[in-house]
Amino acid sequence: PARQINPVPMQQRKYAISYVGSLAHAPNRLREKMNASLHKVALRTNKSFYIGKNRLWVDIMADSRLQLVPRGSGRTAYHLAEAVQMGLI
Repeated sequence: PARQINPVPMQQRKYAISYVGSLAHAPNRLREKMNASLHKVALRTNKSFYIGKNRLWVDIMADSRLQLVPRGSGRTAYHLAEAVQMGLI
């Protein structure tokens, strides 16, 4: 059975932006560059971001205002469907 997702109200979410997934598997080191850019933004804005793999990915997404979905090596992205389903895109 599917797990019940209890999203946090938007104004109370911990993460301004998150990406839960591998930093590899993208052409031209795209995800690594995204990670470096977000760390610079986090330092300047004092906002909380999460980037990386985590077994609690659903909880992190539910506690995020925006979910990044960078392209991978293939033509499809299951993560895009998950983010849309959770209202994060």
